[in-house]
Amino acid sequence: MKTAVDAIFIGRDRRYNRRFAEMCGHYLVEPEACTPAAGWEKGQVENQVGLVRKRFFTPRLRFKTLEDLNGWLADKCVAYAKEHRHPE
Repeated sequence: MKTAVDAIFIGRDRRYNRRFAEMCGHYLVEPEACTPAAGWEKGQVENQVGLVRKRFFTPRLRFKTLEDLNGWLADKCVAYAKEHRHPE
């Protein structure tokens, strides 16, 4: 897949290519495209991913099943949300 976006419209509206849209539908992901020529948006997302990795996955943990991992992660996310107030 060369690019995920076939057409850029006003604001954040996009037309995603068929394969990318199918993948998002399969994994139940709602894509949110960055604004063209706004490189700072990509950095914010990458910083958030790094923060989550450090906060929840260091040291690297092992689980027997994906369900065990998802249950552990859900518990950690809820505990963190109760301890830290959202800025908005």
